[in-house]
Amino acid sequence: MYENKKVLVWLGCGNVASNFLNIKFNEFDEVIFVDGLKHVCWEVECFAQGLECSTTILNNVVAEFPVDGTFYETLDGKYSYFAGQESKKFPHVETVNTHKVKSIGFTEILNLIELTTSYVSVICEIPSLSNRFCQFMLDSCDTDLVESFYLSEWSETSIVSLASENDSLLRAHHFIRGATSRDGDYCVTKYHFSKYEFNLFNKNEEIRRLRESNQKLSELLEKNRNEQQLLFGTVKELEEIINKKFLALNEKTAPLMASLSELLPITQKINDISGSSDNLTKTLESIVEGVAANENAIKNHVSSEIQTKVGSLQTIITKSHTNTCKQIEDFFSVRDYIDNGNKPLSFHGWPISPDVSLSIVSLLSSGSYSGVLEFGSGTSTALIGRVLKRIASDSVPIPFYSFDHNAHYFEKTKELLTLHEVSDYVDLNCCELIKEEHSEGVFQYYACRDHLHKFAEKFKGSGHRLLVLVDGPPGATNLHARYPALPVIMEEIGFDNFSVDFLVDDYGRREEKEVVEKWKKDVEQAGFEFTNEIIASEKGFCIFRVSSNL
Repeated sequence: MYENKKVLVWLGCGNVASNFLNIKFNEFDEVIFVDGLKHVCWEVECFAQGLECSTTILNNVVAEFPVDGTFYETLDGKYSYFAGQESKKFPHVETVNTHKVKSIGFTEILNLIELTTSYVSVICEIPSLSNRFCQFMLDSCDTDLVESFYLSEWSETSIVSLASENDSLLRAHHFIRGATSRDGDYCVTKYHFSKYEFNLFNKNEEIRRLRESNQKLSELLEKNRNEQQLLFGTVKELEEIINKKFLALNEKTAPLMASLSELLPITQKINDISGSSDNLTKTLESIVEGVAANENAIKNHVSSEIQTKVGSLQTIITKSHTNTCKQIEDFFSVRDYIDNGNKPLSFHGWPISPDVSLSIVSLLSSGSYSGVLEFGSGTSTALIGRVLKRIASDSVPIPFYSFDHNAHYFEKTKELLTLHEVSDYVDLNCCELIKEEHSEGVFQYYACRDHLHKFAEKFKGSGHRLLVLVDGPPGATNLHARYPALPVIMEEIGFDNFSVDFLVDDYGRREEKEVVEKWKKDVEQAGFEFTNEIIASEKGFCIFRVSSNL
């Protein structure tokens, strides 16, 4: 085995024996010769006996794809042509023989080369294929694995020159036009790969990406500056509050300081009158120290109280905001009930947020879904039931299966469905959590496979589209608790006849984002296409779509 194998592919090798291209065959580990003329292949076989490298000789006509056609041998072999190619019959040469043949395609030639461990050079002395074979090689190989091209061209007196097309194509892939070897109106031009230009191109791309990254960082810095200014404003307000508190403290301690000032002269007088009254002096000193200690205690107490009040103020603001949102929700729910008779649904706290609910309603109202699945029941279950009831009209409603593992919440959801008169539109199931083993590990997930199998049996044929809301089990169940939703559906329902839209709630959490990344890997390995649409919402929300291959 060669660690870095060098391979030469020569298409149309009638000039091998003359070697007017000055090819140094001892630089190659393997040479592959291909020509449609038998006598040329015999000449090449004799020539190859003197080479030290490994050789492969193919007596085949070459075309872009394998096709049946007629090969015309001309008096001058280099003008021979294949009717399956886009070639012209040259007026100044005479056809001496014809053959019905089937050509070999570019792919069959490329299959002879170990692309991952080989550096390839190409000589194409078939002018009509030069440009297309170059394009095929560049599309099929890493650019830096193709070292050089030798491409045949004709002068303008015979066929319109392909030089400009070849130059444009190879220049875009960092090849530089070199010397041209001529034989009358027939010429072959060498193009060699420029590592300098290739590295320069990559460096420019890296600079462009760094500039884009720098722009994003600048925008983020500007955003942080704005947030910092807002924070400074808040700090300034707190400083003003603290200053007012200290002013009030000074007002309270002023009388004490005045009393202290009055006691000091009295103490001095007592000391002057009786230098021996040590006990009285100590008592007065204790009083002074007590007053000072009391002042410090008051200051510390007031400072602690201010900090406590600031913390309490933040909590009150948060609770007030939460309560305000809930009051607004409740107000509109009551008004909708009074005006339209619709029983209210709560979207605050643990249930899905209103913005996610609006997305669900919009998707279902489009009428493009054949069925709905839900992992984790609650307010969303009643909401989906109400939407399905509304769009069902006089027709049979689409199937809707919902799963919950908690018996208490299962009963609460059941009561909610009864309250909103949508029990007939929801197949609600209480499924315990069981061990599920997948490529990403072991998980605790709903025992719902039999239900999913029954659900899939409701659909005949292909082209169906499903909506799947993933809002359970709780994140505390285990790491990446909601990951099994996709692999379980892929195993029990599959994506061959179904396109599935997975709605992921709580996408703002890092763990849910990691779950979607694992889904991408699973779907890609299974050979299906996917997209992930991120929708701005209170707690984060995305739609992960898997498309059927049909």
